[in-house]
Amino acid sequence: MAWTAPRTWVTSELVTSSLLNTHLRDNLLALGGVVIDDHTVSGAVLASYDTNARLGGSITSLFKHLRLVCSLRSDTAAFAVGIKANFNNDTGANYDSIKSLMALTYSGAVTTAGTFADVGFTLGASARASRFQPFILDIPDYNGANLKGWAGRGSFHDDGNAGHFVSSGSQRASTAALTRVALSLAAGSFAVGCRFTLIGI
Repeated sequence: MAWTAPRTWVTSELVTSSLLNTHLRDNLLALGGVVIDDHTVSGAVLASYDTNARLGGSITSLFKHLRLVCSLRSDTAAFAVGIKANFNNDTGANYDSIKSLMALTYSGAVTTAGTFADVGFTLGASARASRFQPFILDIPDYNGANLKGWAGRGSFHDDGNAGHFVSSGSQRASTAALTRVALSLAAGSFAVGCRFTLIGI
Protein backbone atom coordinates (compact mmCIF):
# COMPACT_ATOMS: atom_id res chain seq x y z
CA MET A 1 0.00 0.00 0.00
CA ALA A 2 1.20 3.53 -0.79
CA TRP A 3 1.38 6.22 1.89
CA THR A 4 -1.25 8.99 1.65
CA ALA A 5 -0.79 12.29 3.42
CA PRO A 6 -3.15 12.09 6.43
CA ARG A 7 -6.43 13.93 6.11
CA THR A 8 -7.21 16.97 8.23
CA TRP A 9 -10.66 16.30 9.64
CA VAL A 10 -13.28 19.01 10.14
CA THR A 11 -16.09 19.28 12.66
CA SER A 12 -19.25 17.28 11.79
CA GLU A 13 -17.60 15.63 8.79
CA LEU A 14 -19.14 12.29 7.78
CA VAL A 15 -16.57 9.51 8.19
CA THR A 16 -16.93 6.98 5.37
CA SER A 17 -15.38 3.56 4.85
CA SER A 18 -13.44 4.95 1.89
CA LEU A 19 -11.85 7.66 4.05
CA LEU A 20 -11.02 5.25 6.86
CA ASN A 21 -9.57 2.69 4.42
CA THR A 22 -7.34 5.31 2.80
CA HIS A 23 -6.20 7.31 5.80
CA LEU A 24 -6.20 4.68 8.53
CA ARG A 25 -6.02 1.12 7.17
CA ASP A 26 -3.78 1.76 4.16
CA ASN A 27 -1.45 4.11 6.01
CA LEU A 28 -1.02 1.61 8.85
CA LEU A 29 -0.16 -1.06 6.29
CA ALA A 30 2.26 1.30 4.53
CA LEU A 31 4.06 1.90 7.82
CA GLY A 32 4.52 -1.86 8.30
CA GLY A 33 5.36 -3.57 11.55
CA VAL A 34 1.74 -4.64 12.10
CA VAL A 35 1.29 -7.60 14.48
CA ILE A 36 -0.81 -10.26 12.73
CA ASP A 37 -0.68 -12.81 15.55
CA ASP A 38 0.85 -13.01 19.03
CA HIS A 39 0.67 -16.34 20.85
CA THR A 40 2.23 -17.58 24.09
CA VAL A 41 2.12 -21.31 24.85
CA SER A 42 0.28 -21.86 28.12
CA GLY A 43 -1.31 -24.79 29.94
CA ALA A 44 0.19 -27.55 27.77
CA VAL A 45 3.06 -27.95 25.31
CA LEU A 46 2.45 -27.14 21.63
CA ALA A 47 3.41 -29.63 18.90
CA SER A 48 3.38 -27.04 16.12
CA TYR A 49 2.80 -23.32 15.67
CA ASP A 50 0.59 -23.11 12.56
CA THR A 51 -0.66 -19.78 11.24
CA ASN A 52 -3.68 -21.47 9.65
CA ALA A 53 -4.86 -22.66 13.05
CA ARG A 54 -4.04 -19.35 14.72
CA LEU A 55 -5.62 -17.09 12.08
CA GLY A 56 -8.49 -19.34 11.05
CA GLY A 57 -7.23 -19.37 7.45
CA SER A 58 -4.64 -17.85 5.17
CA ILE A 59 -2.14 -15.12 6.06
CA THR A 60 -3.28 -11.81 4.57
CA SER A 61 -1.52 -10.77 1.35
CA LEU A 62 -1.45 -7.06 2.23
CA PHE A 63 2.17 -6.76 3.38
CA LYS A 64 5.51 -6.76 1.58
CA HIS A 65 7.33 -9.15 3.92
CA LEU A 66 6.73 -11.40 6.95
CA ARG A 67 8.72 -11.70 10.16
CA LEU A 68 8.17 -14.34 12.85
CA VAL A 69 9.78 -13.34 16.16
CA CYS A 70 9.99 -16.17 18.67
CA SER A 71 11.15 -17.10 22.15
CA LEU A 72 11.61 -20.88 22.02
CA ARG A 73 12.43 -23.97 24.05
CA SER A 74 11.74 -27.68 23.49
CA ASP A 75 10.32 -30.00 26.13
CA THR A 76 12.57 -32.89 25.04
CA ALA A 77 15.67 -33.97 27.01
CA ALA A 78 18.47 -32.38 24.97
CA PHE A 79 20.59 -29.24 24.98
CA ALA A 80 19.83 -28.25 21.37
CA VAL A 81 16.88 -29.24 19.17
CA GLY A 82 16.37 -28.48 15.47
CA ILE A 83 13.63 -26.09 14.31
CA LYS A 84 11.65 -26.98 11.18
CA ALA A 85 9.45 -24.74 9.04
CA ASN A 86 6.79 -25.75 6.56
CA PHE A 87 5.23 -23.38 4.02
CA ASN A 88 1.71 -23.73 2.58
CA ASN A 89 1.42 -27.22 4.13
CA ASP A 90 3.94 -28.47 1.53
CA THR A 91 5.71 -31.63 2.73
CA GLY A 92 7.19 -32.48 -0.67
CA ALA A 93 10.95 -32.58 -1.31
CA ASN A 94 10.97 -28.88 -2.22
CA TYR A 95 13.18 -27.21 0.38
CA ASP A 96 16.87 -26.40 -0.01
CA SER A 97 18.43 -25.28 3.28
CA ILE A 98 21.79 -24.11 4.50
CA LYS A 99 22.40 -23.82 8.23
CA SER A 100 25.46 -22.83 10.24
CA LEU A 101 26.12 -23.23 13.95
CA MET A 102 28.88 -21.07 15.38
CA ALA A 103 30.24 -22.06 18.75
CA LEU A 104 33.74 -22.87 20.01
CA THR A 105 34.06 -24.90 16.83
CA TYR A 106 32.12 -24.08 13.67
CA SER A 107 29.82 -26.58 11.98
CA GLY A 108 27.59 -26.21 8.96
CA ALA A 109 25.26 -28.28 6.83
CA VAL A 110 23.54 -28.08 3.46
CA THR A 111 20.33 -29.95 2.67
CA THR A 112 18.85 -30.25 -0.82
CA ALA A 113 15.35 -31.46 -1.65
CA GLY A 114 14.41 -31.59 2.03
CA THR A 115 10.79 -32.06 3.05
CA PHE A 116 10.94 -29.06 5.39
CA ALA A 117 12.96 -25.88 5.78
CA ASP A 118 15.77 -26.51 8.26
CA VAL A 119 15.76 -23.09 9.94
CA GLY A 120 17.85 -23.46 13.10
CA PHE A 121 18.13 -24.77 16.65
CA THR A 122 16.55 -24.02 20.00
CA LEU A 123 17.25 -25.08 23.56
CA GLY A 124 15.97 -28.38 24.89
CA ALA A 125 14.79 -29.39 28.35
CA SER A 126 18.37 -30.18 29.43
CA ALA A 127 19.14 -26.46 29.44
CA ARG A 128 18.60 -24.49 32.63
CA ALA A 129 14.92 -24.05 33.54
CA SER A 130 13.13 -20.93 32.31
CA ARG A 131 15.77 -20.19 29.69
CA PHE A 132 14.36 -19.54 26.20
CA GLN A 133 16.14 -18.87 22.92
CA PRO A 134 15.43 -15.81 20.75
CA PHE A 135 14.74 -16.79 17.15
CA ILE A 136 13.70 -14.66 14.15
CA LEU A 137 12.48 -15.97 10.79
CA ASP A 138 12.28 -13.43 7.94
CA ILE A 139 10.36 -14.24 4.75
CA PRO A 140 10.77 -11.46 2.17
CA ASP A 141 8.31 -10.93 -0.69
CA TYR A 142 6.07 -13.71 0.64
CA ASN A 143 3.25 -12.79 -1.73
CA GLY A 144 5.45 -12.21 -4.82
CA ALA A 145 5.84 -14.33 -7.93
CA ASN A 146 9.42 -15.47 -7.24
CA LEU A 147 10.78 -18.48 -5.36
CA LYS A 148 10.19 -17.97 -1.65
CA GLY A 149 13.32 -17.71 0.45
CA TRP A 150 13.87 -17.20 4.16
CA ALA A 151 16.55 -16.14 6.62
CA GLY A 152 16.58 -17.48 10.17
CA ARG A 153 18.80 -16.49 13.06
CA GLY A 154 19.00 -17.13 16.75
CA SER A 155 21.38 -17.56 19.64
CA PHE A 156 21.52 -19.51 22.88
CA HIS A 157 23.81 -20.15 25.81
CA ASP A 158 23.61 -22.36 28.86
CA ASP A 159 25.77 -22.75 31.96
CA GLY A 160 28.59 -25.19 31.29
CA ASN A 161 28.05 -25.11 27.52
CA ALA A 162 29.41 -22.89 24.78
CA GLY A 163 27.32 -20.04 23.49
CA HIS A 164 25.90 -20.65 20.02
CA PHE A 165 24.75 -18.46 17.16
CA VAL A 166 22.66 -20.08 14.42
CA SER A 167 21.92 -18.72 10.97
CA SER A 168 20.01 -20.37 8.16
CA GLY A 169 18.47 -19.62 4.81
CA SER A 170 17.80 -20.65 1.20
CA GLN A 171 14.46 -21.33 -0.52
CA ARG A 172 11.45 -23.45 -1.31
CA ALA A 173 11.03 -24.52 -4.93
CA SER A 174 7.70 -22.81 -5.53
CA THR A 175 6.60 -19.42 -6.82
CA ALA A 176 3.15 -19.69 -5.19
CA ALA A 177 2.19 -16.92 -2.78
CA LEU A 178 2.94 -17.93 0.80
CA THR A 179 -0.28 -18.16 2.80
CA ARG A 180 0.67 -20.48 5.66
CA VAL A 181 3.72 -21.00 7.89
CA ALA A 182 4.15 -23.77 10.45
CA LEU A 183 7.04 -24.23 12.88
CA SER A 184 7.74 -27.53 14.61
CA LEU A 185 10.71 -29.22 16.28
CA ALA A 186 12.91 -32.15 15.28
CA ALA A 187 12.19 -33.64 18.72
CA GLY A 188 9.52 -32.91 21.28
CA SER A 189 7.12 -29.98 21.44
CA PHE A 190 7.33 -26.27 22.18
CA ALA A 191 7.45 -25.83 25.94
CA VAL A 192 5.01 -23.77 27.97
CA GLY A 193 6.18 -20.17 27.86
CA CYS A 194 7.25 -20.17 24.19
CA ARG A 195 6.04 -17.11 22.31
CA PHE A 196 5.38 -16.57 18.60
CA THR A 197 4.73 -13.10 17.13
CA LEU A 198 3.91 -12.87 13.42
CA ILE A 199 4.50 -9.40 11.96
CA GLY A 200 3.61 -7.96 8.56
CA ILE A 201 6.21 -5.52 7.27
